[in-house]
Amino acid sequence: MGPPGMAISGGKRRIIDMERNGRQRQWAGAVGKVRVEEVLAGEIRHAIRFTMDTSAQGYIHPATHHAGVAGADLPPMGLRLRLKRGEKDKAIAAYRKVIELQKADADARTALAGLLQHTGKEEDRDQAIALYQELIQINEKDLKARLNLANMLCEGNRYAEAQEHYEYVLRADPNNAGAHVGLGVIYRKRGRIKDAQEHYEAAVKADPNSKLAHYNLGVLYDYYLEDTAKAQEHYDTYLRLGGDASALEDK
Repeated sequence: MGPPGMAISGGKRRIIDMERNGRQRQWAGAVGKVRVEEVLAGEIRHAIRFTMDTSAQGYIHPATHHAGVAGADLPPMGLRLRLKRGEKDKAIAAYRKVIELQKADADARTALAGLLQHTGKEEDRDQAIALYQELIQINEKDLKARLNLANMLCEGNRYAEAQEHYEYVLRADPNNAGAHVGLGVIYRKRGRIKDAQEHYEAAVKADPNSKLAHYNLGVLYDYYLEDTAKAQEHYDTYLRLGGDASALEDK
């Protein structure tokens, strides 16, 4: 919520390709933006940068300047606000309405699937799977939809279906760390330990900061390859990257 009498709305957006154009990576406006994968994960663990139509003649550290007008009721540059929690149901209803009005809206389907994926309700998980399948029908080359669908199928022990989508992603993007981790999980479940190791290591090579890859390599070395030193190395990296320490309590 903002200062008294001031309404805040999210009416504008800018989509930034952080991979394709090297110069855009240095653009200051990219700091504090929300990534698609954060929306899909249902959790954003950093501050979100936003702008106001009008601000005060003042600023709060870490801001370094002001660009506003006189007015005690206006927010200064650098002001930090806390977002209100508990509006997920309203967001779900809003996205459903958008899809009802615009049948082929891929963005609304992606956002809705991400929300439904993390409610903990079985019926919502089924709807999220259906939405990802619809996204693939709209655009069969939507790799993010395929990867999220594969992850959900894998979590539901539907390994054969999940494997098809992971392999599709890797044919299109051989360095996709998420797909390598997913295939590694499937191979480990099937007892194909060397194949699992190969895919986990490919994931780390593609993305050295992949927490899931390091965690799964740690488990593989710990319980299957019986190399405690290697296991500890990957567990330590997992924690250094911000992994959940409680996941290692019995390790």
